[in-house]
Amino acid sequence: MRIARYICILISSALLLLLGGTSFAQSFQESLSTAEKGDVFAQYQTGLNYYYGQGVPIDKGKAAEWFEKSVDGGLPWAAGLLSEMYLSGDGVKKDPEKGKHYAEEADKYVVDTMLHPEKYAFVDEHLRQVAEDQTRELLAQAQSGDLEAQKNVAQNYEQGLEGFEQNDVQAFAWYKRAAAQGDATSMYAIAQLLVSSDKVALDLSPQATIDEAVAWMKKAIEAGWGLPQDIVRFQELTPEGLAEARLYGRINAAEQVLICAQIKTLPCSDEDKRQALLVIRQAAEDGNNWAQYLWGAALLQSDMMRLLGQAVDPTGAISFLLKASEDDVPEAMMLLAKQYERGDIVAQNLPAAMSLYDRVIANYKKNNASGGDGSEAECRLHYLRGDKLEPYQEEACSWIAHDYEVVAKTQ
Repeated sequence: MRIARYICILISSALLLLLGGTSFAQSFQESLSTAEKGDVFAQYQTGLNYYYGQGVPIDKGKAAEWFEKSVDGGLPWAAGLLSEMYLSGDGVKKDPEKGKHYAEEADKYVVDTMLHPEKYAFVDEHLRQVAEDQTRELLAQAQSGDLEAQKNVAQNYEQGLEGFEQNDVQAFAWYKRAAAQGDATSMYAIAQLLVSSDKVALDLSPQATIDEAVAWMKKAIEAGWGLPQDIVRFQELTPEGLAEARLYGRINAAEQVLICAQIKTLPCSDEDKRQALLVIRQAAEDGNNWAQYLWGAALLQSDMMRLLGQAVDPTGAISFLLKASEDDVPEAMMLLAKQYERGDIVAQNLPAAMSLYDRVIANYKKNNASGGDGSEAECRLHYLRGDKLEPYQEEACSWIAHDYEVVAKTQ
């Protein structure tokens, strides 16, 4: 399982960023002192200090020593990196036996995290504490008047990131504090929140909210952020348009909750997801085309339907995907095309699939977009039509070639 070694190496690199925060923002000597007392996290950090030259000259030999202590002490984060070091002689004497041993430790770690996650509960607790420390430190910096910290806190509240539970009211308040210091991006964000969120400016009428958003957009542009057409876009808003924009805001917030485990947003409980699904279902039933796509996709996912106490509903899914496709929602057309192509939940209909792929491509060209679903649709059309591909097309489409039992050339 050579891949496991690389996973552990990636973990080492990623955690270097995380552990550079509050818990290990101490000096090298403090980190070393803690490591010498047997703390496996500090031992790992000390290894990183030596390996990357953080606060101390690079010494990969000493890095290996501290990495070994941390791995042998039960924290396998550095196992993959240690394996590579000993197998290649990176800063240490080549030692195939040690390289093999730590490769096995890396493999074991990857398997254990999937099959026996309870073994590493202490790691999860430590990372939780690190995140809490970082959150407190960022809040303290923001409260002391640090502009960048205020902007980060506002963005984290708006998106529910970095330990901050999503909260438009808090985001709005922190953007205002940053805007008071002349920050143009925060002024722009205030204008956007006024339009997209129904949680702020509750004391204003719809028209007064639009006027306030226009005023903030003007301030942002005068301060150097935004374009004149942004003002025009806001000035053209009607109370009905504001209601629609806020509906999209609610749908977007619900979508973020549903994918929170993937992008680490908060809140993320099953009840939060259930409520988010209800928001999307209602919007879909009321005719919102983006919600129709999201609800259609959700109806095909057993983990989503479980939250509502119901089974997957392929017939309902196709119905909502068809409605969204009628409004040229590319994601809906793409998902529906795949269903017609595969014939798993609906009768196979290759002409219908090809027509939808064509529409996805046309939509992307119309909007001057590239990549994403547009590129995938082009590839799937090539294979369905049996086109003879140019080398660059074979390379671009190789990632889905196996779906069509095609062996793409290796470029």
